[in-house]
Amino acid sequence: GERIHLAEKTIKNYVSTILNKLQVSRRAEAAAYVADRHARAEQAPVEPPRRTTEKHGERRQRGRASEHAAACPSTARRTS
Repeated sequence: GERIHLAEKTIKNYVSTILNKLQVSRRAEAAAYVADRHARAEQAPVEPPRRTTEKHGERRQRGRASEHAAACPSTARRTS
């Protein structure tokens, strides 16, 4: 904690929060949980990425434009 300028109590709170999210009560249980998940992930078949008909980034750009229009109605294109 000292190296990254965090108090010991802060680190304990972080650990406690992680244990609660994993629904375990001890660090050893959390380590076993993570090891099990890692082993399962290695065994799972890897699916190839899905292809879309849109060009790379096209959907993202449309989303940003509509977000901008919603945030700044004065700059939105008028359709009437």
